[in-house]
Amino acid sequence: ARFFDPSRYGQVILAISLLSMVTVVGSLGLRTGVVRYLPRHDNKADQLGIVTASIRLTGIASIVSAVILVLFSDVLATRIFNDPKMAPLLKIVAVGVPLAVLGPLSASIARGMKDARSKNLIENISFPVSRVLFIGSAIILGFGTVGIAWAYVGGYVFMTLLGVAYVYIVFGIPN
Repeated sequence: ARFFDPSRYGQVILAISLLSMVTVVGSLGLRTGVVRYLPRHDNKADQLGIVTASIRLTGIASIVSAVILVLFSDVLATRIFNDPKMAPLLKIVAVGVPLAVLGPLSASIARGMKDARSKNLIENISFPVSRVLFIGSAIILGFGTVGIAWAYVGGYVFMTLLGVAYVYIVFGIPN
């Protein structure tokens, strides 16, 4: 926050807040469902069915949410935020919506599989650490608000890659 004037810092915070709100819609509440229903099935095929369905549903919902955010980013920036400079930031965080849904979903899958170590590595370690590293690098390199928005999304990229690797290791590639 010290490296920006209050309006630029506010733009980034508003964009990140909107990302969080859209992510709630895109996740469809399936993070909780996966944690609840995976342990009830001992059969790997049944567990794979739950995981596959949750990934497909949240994937579709988050992509639709992201597309809507991109399509309406100019309108939101000018009419809601009264700042046309917000439009590029909204488009950047829209890219992060599917990642912000699938990364935490994979952590919930690990939790549902009673693998606390992987859940914590995916969600509670990789995301905060990578986010701080990426945002710090963006600030040091002078990338401005756009760079910080991309850096924030980069944290979700890293978390999602770890999560996808976990799901692949545990379940393999579904048909």
